[in-house]
Amino acid sequence: MIKDHLETIMMVAFLLATALSIYKVYVIFEKQADDGVDINTIENELIAIIKELFSSHDISDKKHLHSLVQTHEKFDKERYRNYNENRLNQILDRLHIEHKTQGFDELKEKLQNKQ
Repeated sequence: MIKDHLETIMMVAFLLATALSIYKVYVIFEKQADDGVDINTIENELIAIIKELFSSHDISDKKHLHSLVQTHEKFDKERYRNYNENRLNQILDRLHIEHKTQGFDELKEKLQNKQ
């Protein structure tokens, strides 16, 4: 009996799995749309924090900068919940392009002199 309806059962299971997957993707993107702040705004705020840190601290490397950003008074863990070392590297790449620098030390020197 089940052998006769196996194709129908498999098709229904496939359609249910597809519908569930589409719903899950919709929920994920709908939740992101409700955040209201785009990544460019977040990065600009983090860049302001980084520039302030460069002017007020002697930063030795990226890991030191990463920990200083996380402990900064303007750093809100909920607002910047996606901040990690990869995000820091993307921001530093953006600063390298903006200031036409090649390495971390060169960028640090330029940002310290601008302040």
